[in-house]
Amino acid sequence: MKGGIYSEEKCPLCGATLQYTEKHGIACPEHPQIRGEKCRVIFGRQLRRKFSSLRQAEHFLNGIRHEVEQGKFDKRDYQKENPLGFITRVVGLFC
Repeated sequence: MKGGIYSEEKCPLCGATLQYTEKHGIACPEHPQIRGEKCRVIFGRQLRRKFSSLRQAEHFLNGIRHEVEQGKFDKRDYQKENPLGFITRVVGLFC
């Protein structure tokens, strides 16, 4: 599937970057007891978002994947500046 969850946090024991797996969440590959929460979602070159909670990141990524599956994904809806989502909502109020 397209997109993934990544962490920039490091393991305090070995210095390795923590990795995401569905089974274990964000953890060190060598020390599974070391966990992390801060992460980012990267969806191709189009979309990058940071999250302070793994649960929020998983929910966001699953929502994006669902939009792609339904054929409704438009990267302009997720732009920080000049988002398309705002324009379509405002225009929809007056039509």
